[in-house]
Amino acid sequence: MKKIINLGKVDYNNTGKKINAVYIEIELKEDKNGLPVFTACGNIWNNRKTDIYSEGQNLDEIKELFPKSEIVKTIHELWTKYHLNDTHAGKPIQENAIKEWQAKGNKYDYTNACEYLKSINLFEVDGYKYGRGWIYFPIPESDLQKIKSLLQ
Repeated sequence: MKKIINLGKVDYNNTGKKINAVYIEIELKEDKNGLPVFTACGNIWNNRKTDIYSEGQNLDEIKELFPKSEIVKTIHELWTKYHLNDTHAGKPIQENAIKEWQAKGNKYDYTNACEYLKSINLFEVDGYKYGRGWIYFPIPESDLQKIKSLLQ
């Protein structure tokens, strides 16, 4: 299931006129095992819709443009948690350790992340070495229902 949500227009270039259309595309599909995978991306167009000023993983930017929009808030929250939930480089314990490491001011770099995980004995967890494949993170049923309701 896929849906394009028209959020209206904004004054993206500070011209005094709201002439730039903004869309968010959300999709829920199944992976090769039939498990749900969520994706979301945004587009901010020029006034003629002949070119895109901002696209892709720009939902942080779109959230700033629509701070009072409940639908943007909901999509942003779901995107933050589950975007490409079938392409995690590590198991939850590995990814949480890297998030904590980044929160201390470290910039993500695969090699440095691996070295950090080795230093705290989390590079290999249950026989899985960080970054050697893609790990699927499930979407809880309550959030899966939120996604499905957005797609209606």
